[in-house]
Amino acid sequence: MAVDVELSRAVTVSVRAPGYPRSAELVAAFGASAAAELAVRVKGLVGEMFGLPQPWLGRAEPMELSEVGSVIGAAMSARHPELSREAVSSLANYYTYCWK
Repeated sequence: MAVDVELSRAVTVSVRAPGYPRSAELVAAFGASAAAELAVRVKGLVGEMFGLPQPWLGRAEPMELSEVGSVIGAAMSARHPELSREAVSSLANYYTYCWK
């Protein structure tokens, strides 16, 4: 599947910690109309990510934060092959920022 360059860029622009969502940066990058549509799509991805199963809970030994990020990144990449590596990394980094 081809990378959705616009959506991937919207993720990397707006999903950074601290400060998500970065609405002003989305508007600056895409214009008001496109930013509004992309913000809805990005919010959906972030919501989906936080709804993923958390296999590290209940383990005898806790997972390292980097391992959690890898699990989340792999899951989002598998679910959304249209996202660039950078976009998936932005999502996983935000997840681990919020989880720590």
